[in-house]
Amino acid sequence: MQASALVYCKKSPKRVLLVSEDEHLKEEIEGILSQIKLPEIINRQGGTRIDNSVLVELNPHMVIIDYDSFPDVSLIKRVKQFDPELPVVVVHTAEKISTVFSPEIKKGLRFMARDTVRFSGQIFYKSIHSYAIKNFQEQRENTQQKIEGNIQGLSEIKSFWMADSHQISSSYREVLAELESTLSYLQMLKEEFDTIKPSSPEA
Repeated sequence: MQASALVYCKKSPKRVLLVSEDEHLKEEIEGILSQIKLPEIINRQGGTRIDNSVLVELNPHMVIIDYDSFPDVSLIKRVKQFDPELPVVVVHTAEKISTVFSPEIKKGLRFMARDTVRFSGQIFYKSIHSYAIKNFQEQRENTQQKIEGNIQGLSEIKSFWMADSHQISSSYREVLAELESTLSYLQMLKEEFDTIKPSSPEA
């Protein structure tokens, strides 16, 4: 695991969205999250209130849906449309529940029998952290690309103006000095990114 991603996973809050009306299930999952020492924020919602705006606001790292409370495939579709990579756990008591879903909807879902939830701490832990690390690494790569692009752009601006440095007024020289300072700062950031090479998000 990438070192910076590990630090991120250990210290940042993990948002779990639990969709259930079963108080016992809520207490059980809260207890599991506490046992695996996730710095969790658990949001408990009714299924009819989950739409894209709620998902954007909560930005969860995992969604757990109690299918016995909300046997609604459209809810699962909304979650998957929001983010196909988001871990979704469907808790159920019915046998062969996966046959209810089409292959397209079923892809990426994890089905968990209600009586096995208490043994699922490691499953929650790995799923949440794998998703969080993947997002962290994507943000890291995007930021690194922006830094490198800014360095290139500012370097070209500096070279253009320095070519006629003898004609530059004192006020413009001050601007060039600020530009040089910004370039130095961006270069430091780039070197910091380069010290830790990206690696697999697997825990």
